[in-house]
Amino acid sequence: MKISWKVVTIFLIISVLDLVTTSYGLSIGLVEGNPLITSAGRFLLQRYLIFTAVGVLMLLPYARYNRYVKTILTGMIILKSLSPLNNLALIFMYHF
Repeated sequence: MKISWKVVTIFLIISVLDLVTTSYGLSIGLVEGNPLITSAGRFLLQRYLIFTAVGVLMLLPYARYNRYVKTILTGMIILKSLSPLNNLALIFMYHF
């Protein structure tokens, strides 16, 4: 099965942006809304890595399917990108 590394790379980049913006937001006093991530603060990085790995494992088997499945994958990536954008908006509003 051919793997679409472009899709996985975009997903990983967005996940890293989400991790960085969430970590910064937590450091300035903002609160993470996902209780699975914040239940043990010192394990933030490990939990993000687990969630990202699960996301990648969900993307890989479908990377070669028809255009409808690719449309769903594009939607998944768009939804994933909303999280760092939301974090950036909250950080911006916190500073100003």
